[in-house]
Amino acid sequence: ISSNTSQGLDAVYDILPADFNAGDYIPGSSQLSVDGGPARPIKVTAGAVTAKYFVARTTLVSEGLPSTFTFVTVPDSLTPETTSAISIKVDIKDGEKVKKAYLTKYVSTLTLGTDMKFVESDAIMTLVADSSNVSPAADSVRWTASIPAIKTIGTRIGYTVSAIDNTNDTTTSAIGHFIIAPKRGKRNISTSAVNVADVMRSVYLVAGVVPTASVTAVDYLGLDLDQSGDFDTPDLTAILAIWRGTGTLLASAGEQQAVTAKVDLAYVATDKSNANLSVNLENSGSLNVAVLRIKYDTEKFVLGEAVATDRLKDVSVVTSNNTTEGVYSIVVVNVNGRAIFKGSGAILTIPVTAVGDKFDGTGEISLLKAGFDDNVAAELDRNVLSPKAVLPKAYALSQNYPNPFNPSTTIAFDVPEGKEVSVRLNVYNMRGQLVRTLVSEVKSEGSYQIQWNGDDNYGRKVSSGVYFYRIVAGEFSQTRKMVILK
Repeated sequence: ISSNTSQGLDAVYDILPADFNAGDYIPGSSQLSVDGGPARPIKVTAGAVTAKYFVARTTLVSEGLPSTFTFVTVPDSLTPETTSAISIKVDIKDGEKVKKAYLTKYVSTLTLGTDMKFVESDAIMTLVADSSNVSPAADSVRWTASIPAIKTIGTRIGYTVSAIDNTNDTTTSAIGHFIIAPKRGKRNISTSAVNVADVMRSVYLVAGVVPTASVTAVDYLGLDLDQSGDFDTPDLTAILAIWRGTGTLLASAGEQQAVTAKVDLAYVATDKSNANLSVNLENSGSLNVAVLRIKYDTEKFVLGEAVATDRLKDVSVVTSNNTTEGVYSIVVVNVNGRAIFKGSGAILTIPVTAVGDKFDGTGEISLLKAGFDDNVAAELDRNVLSPKAVLPKAYALSQNYPNPFNPSTTIAFDVPEGKEVSVRLNVYNMRGQLVRTLVSEVKSEGSYQIQWNGDDNYGRKVSSGVYFYRIVAGEFSQTRKMVILK
């Protein structure tokens, strides 16, 4: 019969029993010759069987397909540039059923986006080799094809092998692949062992530090150790494990066993628009790696440069602030043989400033992610922080500091919550004459600091002696004394 004609379908249908289901073999010793080929048992594949025709298109599938493919020689998934062709050896089981095999190559390129993730181009497919005369063995076909030399770093090569049986049905293997790139753990093409420069490059990548314009994706392929397409804690812990084998100080750090790590955030507002955010860590054992990411509302807050506490003494800290997405990344890593030792308390403080004149109790700051060494159980406190302004409850004029002073001093005053008043702050001499006007404007609620450098209103330095400074803010007024010593 013909497999592509309605007469052929009718012929198949006529010999099917009433209880036949799609996917069953034709029963008994029925043998059909398909398209003039040798007689074979066949299987009918379809979604359902109707009273006359199959609802879905029927396919007559030969049972002569090879059962499995095995790539005998497969390049490592990260391979330095190839100066000669790469040989792909294939072992096709049930090779006596194969009359032809061929190798197809897929070539694409990898680039590194500004989000620090790899982007792959569309692949170009090429037929590399066509074996028309394979020599079947008893149970398999061992077939060799070669991929020509490729020298372009950052190239991803995929390859598949297809086998055709003598009824022209085709089976295709899964796609194997390799990437022309630095070796694992290296930031460049080099035969040297993984070193501290490679580790620190990985640290910066995990922190999200954008590379310079002169750096391309190929500089980083060897550092994406889990081949996930981006950089995160597993890549950093893996490169540290590689580095430990080079005899560095980290070799004595030992494996982490049953260590737990708990992270939380807290803040203390220092005035109506400034606060200190503390990153607190409680760990039951020493840690070599900590990767933390904080999510914050960019329309409400500005986060400054993190400051390490004594708990991170001699431990490397790298931070990166993605102000577009509102993600603040922190990477802490042991590259000097000193770990984050067992303990609890703040490891970092981050200054936070309100967008606008004060914190209004809206906007969110929270822990997004935390990662540590392998085998460390991490616990994140995901409570959301919404800083509120700390506002004075009453008018106040503070004593200047320092006092006596030379050449400058600082004067602080408060305007209480809910007030907006005209403020004048003047400096007078012993005879009550005006020397300098420091403030003359409307001020809203909050605490203020003004510096006086000993100049009068004409820019001349005043002489040593006693001076008075006086504030008038609405109905509030107060005078204090200060001394200049030269």
